[in-house]
Amino acid sequence: MLANTPFRIIEVLGSCQVGTVWSAVDVQGRPLTVAVLTAGNDARWRDAFAAAANSPDQPRPGPPFLYADFTAAEPWVACPADDGPGAERIFLSLGQQYRPVAPGTGETPAANAAPTAVDGPPADGTADAIIAPGPWTTPPQQPVSPSPSHPGPAADRPTSGGPVSGPPVSSPPVSGQPFAYGSPVSGPPVSSPPISGQPFAHGGPRTPMPDMEDPFTSPVRRIQPVPPKPRRTGRWITIAVVIGVLVAGSGAFAWQWALGGDESPEGVLQPTAAAESASASASVPVPPPRAPGIEPPKAGEWPGAWPRFTPTDRIRTLTGLEGVGFTLKIPMSWQCVLDGRGAGFTRYRCGLAAGDDLQTGGELIVRDCPDGCPKDRQTTMRQAEEAWGLQWIGAGPTAAYAESSTLQIDGEQQYGLVVVAFWRGGSEGAIDRQVVLRMTAPVDGAGQLRRVANYVRDTTLF
Repeated sequence: MLANTPFRIIEVLGSCQVGTVWSAVDVQGRPLTVAVLTAGNDARWRDAFAAAANSPDQPRPGPPFLYADFTAAEPWVACPADDGPGAERIFLSLGQQYRPVAPGTGETPAANAAPTAVDGPPADGTADAIIAPGPWTTPPQQPVSPSPSHPGPAADRPTSGGPVSGPPVSSPPVSGQPFAYGSPVSGPPVSSPPISGQPFAHGGPRTPMPDMEDPFTSPVRRIQPVPPKPRRTGRWITIAVVIGVLVAGSGAFAWQWALGGDESPEGVLQPTAAAESASASASVPVPPPRAPGIEPPKAGEWPGAWPRFTPTDRIRTLTGLEGVGFTLKIPMSWQCVLDGRGAGFTRYRCGLAAGDDLQTGGELIVRDCPDGCPKDRQTTMRQAEEAWGLQWIGAGPTAAYAESSTLQIDGEQQYGLVVVAFWRGGSEGAIDRQVVLRMTAPVDGAGQLRRVANYVRDTTLF
């Protein structure tokens, strides 16, 4: 059982590669869903989990969660179990493939499990959202420190150590001091088993939770964001936001962007050893967007006036792109490099570079969309994409785009285009994959981005 929490666990609702989701009820009788990060021994996942939980971009109004403990050996977040996505939204926003279980078939906590209390007040934890700053938004609010909570009853200290990462497990972990929704708080990391105390709820004075009977008894390294470099890094636009966590966790990728560099037979630059190491990970955490698109998409259609590649254009054809599943055509002066690879996730950076800065181009992302890729999942995945705060425009039943010629990047006017679409990438004929194209260029270079977008649409038939 989760120790010293204001709720009781009922049964498991589903899982993903890095965590589980449980149903629960609090002392006020409110139904909850609880997300538990089983990969809590990875600092990058802990920070990405906290950032996703604290993201204000969510389908329901009000606080993102009711209770949370980001300092536990396996951090957890408790959300209201009302209509719409529950705690599983946190894993979905991290690009995970959430697998629900049928109602009534999930495992339940052991009947004789009891919370374990420890003496002394809880140690301050950390829940800093690790979102790299972007030039188009205001900086995040400064974190504040919480008031000390009431000490819990005295008992022996738990002897279990920290968790190990692996496949999702069905039993919830021992947790540390939970706290209610508010601004993220900061403090020194805790390497020993977390200290627990009495939890408190959102709003109002914090008082010790009363003892209650369990009505559901059943027989069954801290990492820092990378600061912007003193050069024209604004041209990376959303690349700095979306890969900020990865850059901070594994070091900056030394990409071979020089146009005179070695090129593979397919026209794709080879990533460095650091990139290959990151690609070998089980999955890649992606932080929430700083400025997602405005929902719902306005009624519209794909722009028929956008230019296409012609036989006279000097273009490069990229075949066999790992994890993409389709051929890509780009201008001859562009290059593509593998920027991240995980389970059901592939990202390339493509464009025209000058030194270390990308002058024109951006990201090409392909993700799996499992379980039939229903409409609500498509909406959730689209909401997780950076779109500079622009209005989404519908471009068919499974696609939307947003564009602007007035983006201000490092004091310069830029054109930005982002396309999110879902297509049939497998042999079953069902929609099962997502493609994201997010790129910027000088205003007079908009035609290059539109040609690439048109080719991707013609190839994937979204």
